Amino acid sequence: MNSKPISYVFDSSFLIYFGKVRLLDKIGLLPGIKIIPSEVYNELINIGKDREEQEVDYIINIVENKIFVVRDVENLIVSAPGLSNADAQVLSLAKKTQSIAIIDERYANSLAESYNIETHGLIYMLILLVKEKIISKKVAFGHLDEIIKEGFYLSNQKYKDVIDLISRI
Repeated sequence: MNSKPISYVFDSSFLIYFGKVRLLDKIGLLPGIKIIPSEVYNELINIGKDREEQEVDYIINIVENKIFVVRDVENLIVSAPGLSNADAQVLSLAKKTQSIAIIDERYANSLAESYNIETHGLIYMLILLVKEKIISKKVAFGHLDEIIKEGFYLSNQKYKDVIDLISRI
């Protein structure tokens, strides 16, 4: 029985943090399609250029080299008060393409559950890169620290849990 490779739909915070530490090309080594909703991509590029964010050119390059694909969302399947249009696109594309939504926003995750959409976050993808032997544990630890320095929040306990989890791989 042939199983289809898992595909992923990414939100902006994942792309920003993995872009800052130059890990998006490593995500490209995982099987499956890596999808960025058009609204997420346009928001990242336009706002990022205005702010002169260093990861913008890297993200553009990742898309131009077809490591990630940008897709339009014709009809929003998922919508709710308080959910941004970009997050609605992430969840709608994930549902439509039977992909995993990579999104760390709690409200979006709880909505995804009600639509039966599998979600994971940034930490999951970092761990997956180690499990798939795309990066070493040592490299993962370094990137985790860099991501936190860039502003990604992890409580002390969650940080210890992630370090322990990566160490046991």
